[in-house]
Amino acid sequence: MDPTGENDKLIFEADFGGRMADRFTWSPDSRFISVAFRHNSNLDITAVEIETGKAHALTNTAYDERMPVWSSKGKFILFSSNRFGHSFPEFTGKWDLFRVDLQPEKPEFKEDEFESLFKDEEKSEKKAGEKSEEQDEKNEVKVVFDLVDLDIQTKTVTNTLGDDSAFVLASGDEVVYFVSDIDGKSHLWKIVLKKDEREEYQPFMPQITNIRDLQCSQDGKFLYYLSRGRIGRIELSSKKNESISFQAQIKIDRAADYEQMLAELYYTLQYYFYDPDFHAVNWSKIYQDFRPVLQQVREDQDFYDYANMMIGHLNSSHTGIRGPGGRQVEKPSAHVGVIWDFNEKNITLNRTIKNGPLYIHRDKIKPGDYLVRINNKEISPDDNIWTILNGLLDTRVRLTFEDRDTQEQKTVDVDPVSARQEQSLRLEEWIESRRDIVKTKTDDKVAYIYMRAMGQGDLARFLKELERDAVPRQGLILDLRFNFGGNVHDRVLQALMKPVYAKWRIRGLSETPQSSFGFAHKPVVLLINEVTLSDGEMTANGFKTLDRGPIVGNTTYGWLIFTTSVRLMNGGSFRLPFWGCYTLDGKDLETIGGIKPDIMVVNDLNDELEDKDPQLDRAVHTILELIEKK
Repeated sequence: MDPTGENDKLIFEADFGGRMADRFTWSPDSRFISVAFRHNSNLDITAVEIETGKAHALTNTAYDERMPVWSSKGKFILFSSNRFGHSFPEFTGKWDLFRVDLQPEKPEFKEDEFESLFKDEEKSEKKAGEKSEEQDEKNEVKVVFDLVDLDIQTKTVTNTLGDDSAFVLASGDEVVYFVSDIDGKSHLWKIVLKKDEREEYQPFMPQITNIRDLQCSQDGKFLYYLSRGRIGRIELSSKKNESISFQAQIKIDRAADYEQMLAELYYTLQYYFYDPDFHAVNWSKIYQDFRPVLQQVREDQDFYDYANMMIGHLNSSHTGIRGPGGRQVEKPSAHVGVIWDFNEKNITLNRTIKNGPLYIHRDKIKPGDYLVRINNKEISPDDNIWTILNGLLDTRVRLTFEDRDTQEQKTVDVDPVSARQEQSLRLEEWIESRRDIVKTKTDDKVAYIYMRAMGQGDLARFLKELERDAVPRQGLILDLRFNFGGNVHDRVLQALMKPVYAKWRIRGLSETPQSSFGFAHKPVVLLINEVTLSDGEMTANGFKTLDRGPIVGNTTYGWLIFTTSVRLMNGGSFRLPFWGCYTLDGKDLETIGGIKPDIMVVNDLNDELEDKDPQLDRAVHTILELIEKK
C-alpha cells in the first residue's frame, strides 16, 4: 500500500498464524519480502516478489523454519530450523541455524586467491577516485533466484548442543553472532561463514547472559541487544560492552489504563479466540455492556475481578486475567511429612508419609507417639502447629515426641518440605497403593501406570515405566484420573501403538523383538474420571479413536483447548485459547461434554472414606478378561 494507506493489494495469501505469526523481512534491493507460513502444520519460508506476487519457496521440509534474514548482498538467506524434531504438539529437537543460497554456490579455488594478489596491484595503479563500470555493477545489489536444488543449496551453519535462537549477520555477511545455551548458559556465540571455518563456533562475550533482540548498527561497528530489560551495546572490534541507560516518567490515568487493558483483552479474544462464534454469545455486546462500569473501578484487583467476570461469559476453559507477579505467601509453613490426629488431649502422629522428612526416623518415631515440642517450644493440643511452623522452610526443625506407652521423650531433627512437596509425597503413596492392588488382583500379570499430568517429566516417567514394567507383563492399566493436562498426548499414544514386527538375535544371546519395547499387541485399559482435564482428555480421545482398548471410569471434565498467554501494558497477562481441538468428524472437544468412557463407573465420597476404588476394580476385571481372550 501507499504511505497514505491507499492502493493496498494482496500479494501473498497463506496461513501465517495470526498474532503468533513469524516476522517478514525485506530483501536488500526492496523487491522481495521473505515470510514464514504454516504448511502441513509446520513453518516454511518463501520469498515473494512485491510487484508480481510470484513466490519462491526457500524451504520445503517436514520441520519448522523461521526467522529469515537476508544477507546484505542478497546472495543467501539465513534462518533458524528445528531439524531434529518437531515443535508441536510437543517440542522435540533443537533450533540450529541454516542458510539457503539463492544461486548455486560456485567452487572456490586457492589459485584464484593467489591470482587476486596481482589484480589488487593492477587496481592500485589506477588513479585515485577513478571507478570502473565493473565496480559499479559489483556494488549494485540485485537479488536473483536460481533455486536448482534446495537440498544442495541449503547448508548447515550451526549444529550445536543447545538451542540457537536470536542471530544477526555482520562483517559483510561473513560472521554470524547468535544466542545459544550450548554450555548451559544463554549468551552470545560467534561463527564465521567462510567455507573452511563453518561450524567452528566459539563463545563471544559470555559474561553477558539472557540476551535477546540482536541488532547491528548500520556501519557494522556495534551490536545492540536487550538483556534483563536493559539495552546494551558491544563494540565488535574491541569487545567493549556498555549499557545504554535512559529514564522516563509516565503519568498514568488509572481509568484510561483500565479502559485500554479491557479493550486489549476484548480485541485479542475478538480476533484470535479459537471459536469464531464465541461459544454462541455476543462477545461485542458483552464488551460494550461492561465498559461503562470501568469508571467506577479504582483498584487493580477490582479490575482483574471485573475483567474475569466478562471473560466468564465465554464459558471457556483455559481463560483468565491476572496482575503482574504471582501471589506469594510471606512465610509458608514447613511440613514434616506426617499425618496428624488432633484431639482435646494430644497432637498424635497418625502415620509417617513415605520418603517425607520424618520417614528416615521411622524406627524411632512411630504412629501413636505424641508431639510435645517444636524447636524446644512446648506444644499443647490448643496450638496451631502450622503457625509455629511458619517460615521454617530451609531450616532445621527439631521435633520432640512422647512415646504413648513408655512416656519416653524422643527428639529428632528433620529437613522440612513445602506443602506442595508433601502433597506430591502423598500422591506417590496413593500411586503405590494402586499399583499394589493391581499386582495382587492380577497375580502380577498386569502393570499399572499413573500419569498426574502431561508434561515432559510425566512423559519421561511414563516411558520408563512402560518399558520397565509393562512390556514384560501381559497388559497395562493406564490411569489418567485427576490428570490436569500438558502437551505430550502424541508421544503417549505412539508408545501404546508401537508394533512388534520382527525378532532378532545375536548368536549366543537371547532373542529380542523389533521394534524394541513394542506394545501394540498387548491389551490396555484406560482409566478416566470427572477431573481428567485438557491434554489428559486429548489422550483419552485419541485412545478411543484409535480403538486401543476399553475406557473405564467417569466422563472427563470437558476442558480442552490449547492456550497461550498475552501480556498487558502494566505487566499483567491473560490467557488466550487460540487452538481448538476436534474429533475426526469435526466435533469440538471443548463443548461436547467431555470424553465418555466405554464402561461407566463412578467413585463417590463414601468410596474415598472407606478406601475403596470401584473404578480400578472394574479396570482390573476388564484387563483380565482381555488377557483371557488372547
